[in-house]
Amino acid sequence: MVVLLSTTGSASPSMLQKKAVNIACEKYLPSIGPVLEVTTDKETYSQGELVTIFLTNIGDEVLSGGGPIITIYNEYNDIVYQLGAYCWVELEPGEFVDWWPPWNQTDQQGVQVPTGTYVVEGFLSGFEENYSDTAIFYIVS
Repeated sequence: MVVLLSTTGSASPSMLQKKAVNIACEKYLPSIGPVLEVTTDKETYSQGELVTIFLTNIGDEVLSGGGPIITIYNEYNDIVYQLGAYCWVELEPGEFVDWWPPWNQTDQQGVQVPTGTYVVEGFLSGFEENYSDTAIFYIVS
């Protein structure tokens, strides 16, 4: 049930009705819960440039999980780098953390990776649900 209240001022009845309908609909929109989004500070990097990775909760509830783990894959889907932190992360909706230290474009042996397309995957292990997402970026010469 939508109740329209009369106001004084310059608001037209159609504006009031729109506002009332929007307010009424918001009550019935389902929650999407916590949603992990992985991004980088840029899409394209020069060789050797630091890659900053962000883990953001773009959902509408608190995201809680352990880890996190980041995995970086090359264009052949080979893992070139993986690192985990052993802590508990709680992100409010819209809140983010940046992975520290930023990735320096070296593989697990400390060798500079070649130019190409890369995918970073972020992973958090929650009590009831696991969260993961990926982002694509490029390394150029």
